[in-house]
Amino acid sequence: MKKQILKTAYLVAALTASLATSAAPTIIVTDGVTSSGPITTPGGGSVVYVNGSFGDNWNVVIIAGTTKPLFGSAVSPDMEIDIQATSTGSAPARDLTVIFSDTGFGPTPGRFAALMTGQAIGGSGGTVTFNTYYDAGNGVAALTSPLTASGGIAGPSYSVLDQGGSIVGAPYSLTEVVNISGTPAVTYSLGANLQSLSVACAGGTGLVGTPYSSTLAATGGCTPYTFAIIFGSLPPGLTLNPTTGAISGIPTQAGSFPYVAGVIDCAGRVADTSVLGCGIIITEQRLPLAHGDTATIGFWHNKNGQALIKSFNGGPNSTMLGTWLASNYGCLFGNLNGKQNSVVAAQFLTYFGMGGQKTYAQIMAAALACYATSSTLAGGTMAGGYGFNVSGAGTGSKTYNVGSNGSAIGLVNNTSYTVSQLLQAANTNCSGGAISAGAFNALNNIFDGINSSGDIQ
Repeated sequence: MKKQILKTAYLVAALTASLATSAAPTIIVTDGVTSSGPITTPGGGSVVYVNGSFGDNWNVVIIAGTTKPLFGSAVSPDMEIDIQATSTGSAPARDLTVIFSDTGFGPTPGRFAALMTGQAIGGSGGTVTFNTYYDAGNGVAALTSPLTASGGIAGPSYSVLDQGGSIVGAPYSLTEVVNISGTPAVTYSLGANLQSLSVACAGGTGLVGTPYSSTLAATGGCTPYTFAIIFGSLPPGLTLNPTTGAISGIPTQAGSFPYVAGVIDCAGRVADTSVLGCGIIITEQRLPLAHGDTATIGFWHNKNGQALIKSFNGGPNSTMLGTWLASNYGCLFGNLNGKQNSVVAAQFLTYFGMGGQKTYAQIMAAALACYATSSTLAGGTMAGGYGFNVSGAGTGSKTYNVGSNGSAIGLVNNTSYTVSQLLQAANTNCSGGAISAGAFNALNNIFDGINSSGDIQ
């Protein structure tokens, strides 16, 4: 078999020596002694060869080759050979080799795969091989660089999928070579396809709390496709539809999220985005506070505010709010770790009842608003019933200008910061559970302003 293929390669080179680089799609048929071709069709797209008697070993040879622009395109190749051939079984046996080639492909982002299916009719059939090649010099039927190799496939049913690599650069030619054993006497019906499959990255940016929608786009192969994230991860809040490739949802966390996506087509061809560097960058929305983003300390002190605190994450016995406060602002609220909502509500009443400036109550009110307005944190949209603006990100992503109060807490005067950043600054200016004296008044001014300017109406 190897000697036959090598002999064929020399013969093909001789037959195609006079062809122009830009020749139309080409078929060559040979049994090593008798040859037909190169056979071309002006205008491209398809070429057909019919011969009722081919040498002493083959008869009723019908071959149809289809390529761009009927199948695929220069950047998404799709080449198909359909072969009907009957071996007489006469001695000496001669294998039938069919070559189909086209030029002018690329650049191609995808990965190639060679698929053969078929049947021997009237017997067990002999061995069939299906190999493919590319040529960076764009030569017709140039067997320069192997792309896929099937090895010997035994009959009577023929089915093989060989996954190849990618091709860099353009233009290049592609060539399919099918070799069919001359014995036994049998009729072959074969289809051999060389095709690229690629998948492109989804859109690269989004905002916390804002609906995101983009799609992994597959090109080539056959539908239906199945998509997956095979390395890395999507931003929290986003999910992939494995059938459509759609990535959608509401991002809940800012950051850079690199990933590698993969696709499998209906025939088992695979491709991925490993060379594309896919990733989605989610940024915080920097919108200023608006009415409905916060509430004054009077609200959280009254029966409505107390009831809202006790309703988070399923009811008064939930410990998620207390744990969130302690995890994010440990100096200020570390004592609430693992405590129930009812305990959190009672601590606010304690802060509200303290004499003098109610700085602790102001800070806690802003933290409660951040939690209440995030449906992700609060476990629902219950705060909306009290006039709050509820979203995935919540008030923590909204901005407030600290005016002349910034330098006292280690920030820049007359600069806007997110409410989450200001809560972190408050926690930084705390030691042993107590706010530092130098930051006390400034923090009161800042959080009183936050709670008043964003107050529910």
